[in-house]
Amino acid sequence: MSNERIVASGIYYYDEENIGESRLTFRTAVLPPENYHNSDYAGTRQVWGLQDDEPLIQNVGSLETKGGRCIAFPNIFQHRVAPFSLVDKTKTGHRKILALFLVDPNFRIPSTSTVAPQQKELLVEVLETCGGHMAKLPTELLQIIAGKITRTMTRAEAFAYREELMDERTRSVKEQEFGQGGFSIRFNMCEH
Repeated sequence: MSNERIVASGIYYYDEENIGESRLTFRTAVLPPENYHNSDYAGTRQVWGLQDDEPLIQNVGSLETKGGRCIAFPNIFQHRVAPFSLVDKTKTGHRKILALFLVDPNFRIPSTSTVAPQQKELLVEVLETCGGHMAKLPTELLQIIAGKITRTMTRAEAFAYREELMDERTRSVKEQEFGQGGFSIRFNMCEH
């Protein structure tokens, strides 16, 4: 995606209750092999895991996800949570995770070290603690100043922006899956 430089992801499963076995599966898009025999369907499937007229995808494997486990993987792998169910279907269950994204350190991206708080409700506090003459102004004046700053967002606006980013990610995944990109390119054993 255009606004990301994610090179690896990590998922920490820090709590779960009444969840049956669950797995995180991985796959990657690959280039077609160069040295294969045109009609060797069995050999191509055996060596590369590819079949004629199927997507150029290799399934890498899966890991069981359970409480207390942290799984980290490079961004070249597409991951998916395999279906799972409750152990006791008469009770509720939950899983709590912490997702982390490692960004490429060779590219500068906006972060909290360079971007001021965006929440309107935090601006007065920031103005009070910024030092200098601004910090000496009465709270009422700081509230007026904070009200004039336009590059902020309310909590509702932040959630709407988050939804927009999630929709962008969903469209990107669908494009990879069904469009012209990575996971939609099909393997063709015909000579050209």
